[in-house]
Amino acid sequence: MVAEADSIPEYKEAFQRQIKQWNSVPASTVMTDDSGNIAYQLLSPTPKRKNWYPYVGMNILDGSTSYHDWEGVVSTKDLPFAVNPKKGYYVSANNRIVPEHSKSDIGAECISTTRGLRLRELIEEGINSGKKLTVDDMRDWQEDLTDMVARDSVPHIIKITERVLANAYEYKMTNTYH
Repeated sequence: MVAEADSIPEYKEAFQRQIKQWNSVPASTVMTDDSGNIAYQLLSPTPKRKNWYPYVGMNILDGSTSYHDWEGVVSTKDLPFAVNPKKGYYVSANNRIVPEHSKSDIGAECISTTRGLRLRELIEEGINSGKKLTVDDMRDWQEDLTDMVARDSVPHIIKITERVLANAYEYKMTNTYH
């Protein structure tokens, strides 16, 4: 049984044997085992198309022919599954996990969300500082309110606004009193 698996390889084999296709809401599953392995699996009821090619799910398709018809649901063995990433961790925050060169479009519509990017930033800061990350760190990150887009763009917006206001003032002073 899946719940009794002692390792990630055992889990994967048991899961694929017991659950042929995922028929529930999409879920990102992150797991670990006693050997120090970590893994990620995307579970999603993804349509299997008659003429399978990458990124078809991201486009409006011609429905007047049967060329793009569904032939069922992708089996669990064909859903994205990854073990022990080079960077040593996974970030799962409604962001893209599958690589850009993926052979299917499962998960391709996901983008690297600012939340995912922020979590990656926090993890890298912790790793680079030599800090051992804790459950408390994870709890704090759940409440992190940093908006990376605002943090990175507001200083530029302020500079532009200051230049516009300075130019408007100079124009007014130059053209008002003549």
